[in-house]
Amino acid sequence: MNYFIFKLLVYFFGLSLSYIIVFNTFHYFWIIFLFLFIGVFERIYIRLDTFSEIYLIEKVNFLVFLVSFIVLFFFKKTEIESFFYFFILNMFFLPIWVYFCKKIFLQKLKLSFLLKNAIAIYDKNGKKNIESWFGNENVMGFRIVKRIKVSDINKNVLGEIDRYIDRYNVEKLVISLDNIKFSKLTYMINMLQPKISDIYIFPFKGFSFFNVGVLSSFNNKEVLFNIKNNLLNPFYKGVKNFLDYFLGIIIFILSSPLFLFIYVSMKFVLKETPFFIQERVGKDGKIFKLYKFKTMVDNASEVLERYLKDNPDAKKEWDKYKKLKNDPRVTKLGKFLRRTSLDELPQLFNVLKGEMAIIGPRPYLPDEINCMGKYFEYYKQVKPGITGLWQVSGRNELPFYERVVLDVWYIKNWSFELDFMILIKTVYIIFSRKGAY
Repeated sequence: MNYFIFKLLVYFFGLSLSYIIVFNTFHYFWIIFLFLFIGVFERIYIRLDTFSEIYLIEKVNFLVFLVSFIVLFFFKKTEIESFFYFFILNMFFLPIWVYFCKKIFLQKLKLSFLLKNAIAIYDKNGKKNIESWFGNENVMGFRIVKRIKVSDINKNVLGEIDRYIDRYNVEKLVISLDNIKFSKLTYMINMLQPKISDIYIFPFKGFSFFNVGVLSSFNNKEVLFNIKNNLLNPFYKGVKNFLDYFLGIIIFILSSPLFLFIYVSMKFVLKETPFFIQERVGKDGKIFKLYKFKTMVDNASEVLERYLKDNPDAKKEWDKYKKLKNDPRVTKLGKFLRRTSLDELPQLFNVLKGEMAIIGPRPYLPDEINCMGKYFEYYKQVKPGITGLWQVSGRNELPFYERVVLDVWYIKNWSFELDFMILIKTVYIIFSRKGAY
């Protein structure tokens, strides 16, 4: 309850600040309470990770905008312009406000009445999940008071967990077990559930619940999972294609001055060929020509071949990542364009031609198809993207195989919410320049 009140107050004061900046009257203060009310149904007051919360904030903001517009239209009010400014301001300000409030009160000050004691139970492969969700960037307010590494579930392990639950007044339990039999896992949950208010379980490796629906029936005591592949649904595919064209046009218009500046600088000042055109693999396995701003020297292939031959360590790096951190082929201007991701602006032409999406798997080279193995069947179902899950999850720092696995995960679990979160995180990655070289 303390956390619910905390989040409610954070949103109230953040919305109030936006209101004061935009409006000069309190006649429309009801819009704040409308936001807070809809937020209850969208569950924005529970413990959420950063990008899930950003998505819900924007969703609630949009719903409130629609309701407000209908109300203003019905009562023939003329303050629509102020309402529009209010929602635009909230679109950018509110996520930042909520993030920093959580960071200050949960991570810096670590206010005890907002934190919940938790025990993490994991095996060798499950430790990464615990660190990723509840490590230094923990914005959910979990205080991991004890980490218990197990290789099996037995009475001794359950007894140890029982003792720590009583000793630390634990209310949350986080389980990340990849190598434990399902029957033993359910046995452990059944034994601990009477003592714990919330149990969080990471799915077994290789199976994601990100895009899974749950069906229940009073007559059947077991639940039924519905695993969806949205990208095979004609309606969702049609909407995604429309959004790709729409966003492509908007981004192209907004970035056209920068696009022209880079083109003119390379063509007339540096006397270089502005574009680099390369064959890539697209939807249905078809080859298309991908456009980028040129970042490499003319004889790039020969330079790479000589460099790998003379540098065994670089050869190992290339075999693992299909990338080089210190690539001798890249020019000085090319390094800047890559670090800022500006070299990818011409790919908007590919989007408008229907060959690529704004968000999707990485566009692979034809000679990388064999390296993808069985995953190529997933890859060719969709259009490759300018940005994607691989880019916001480590980018060039990821080994080639992990990039492919991430792309397949994206295809299997695609949703509009996932695309939105990737888009938001892409902006952060571009400005942080993380993994770009």
